[in-house]
Amino acid sequence: MCGHSQDTIARRKAKKIKQVLKSEQQLIHYELTTVEFFEHQTL
Repeated sequence: MCGHSQDTIARRKAKKIKQVLKSEQQLIHYELTTVEFFEHQTL
């Protein structure tokens, strides 16, 4: 029982970390495209 609950907590943490990484990647991608857009605008 104890080991099972520990495993569940670990899985939830892993899932949360994956979600955070995914949103971080989207944010970075958005920032990069925005920078490229503005660079093209100034040129």
